[in-house]
Amino acid sequence: MSEHDVTKEDLIKLANQMLQVRSTIDSDHLKKIFSKISIIDYTALKKVYGNTTEEHISEPIYLTQLAEQFNMTISQVSNQVKRLQTKGYIYWEHDENGTYIRLSETGHRLMQEQQEILNDYFYNVVKRIGYIRFIQLLDNIKKLEEIMDEEACKMIGIPKGSN
Repeated sequence: MSEHDVTKEDLIKLANQMLQVRSTIDSDHLKKIFSKISIIDYTALKKVYGNTTEEHISEPIYLTQLAEQFNMTISQVSNQVKRLQTKGYIYWEHDENGTYIRLSETGHRLMQEQQEILNDYFYNVVKRIGYIRFIQLLDNIKKLEEIMDEEACKMIGIPKGSN
């Protein structure tokens, strides 16, 4: 079958298969590999963990930096930080430059354990599929997401990148 022979029904079936695969990858597989910390907490703590020195000292990250990097309001970041502090993952501190956070020992240990799990997982995935095929797959996914974003923006009448 050539591209010209593809019907709208064929495309709808493919789109539904893609949504099913993406949903499975996004939920089922990630739930299995995020055993030490939730995906939401991992994402929030990743930026702080990336600022950790070899001596396991977490450099301060100011709430204003987090708000800018995650495209969130200070209030939204503050609520997330309070939740992470309640779990014992971070310290919330203040200085003359503002409010900042650092990883606690618990937060650092959990991030380190989860990062090791992710490293092993993705190493094995890439090894099984092959490095070149994996890179090609990522390139195709990026292109697909770009096209999907453009089409979604066209449908609702907003310029690309303003969503």
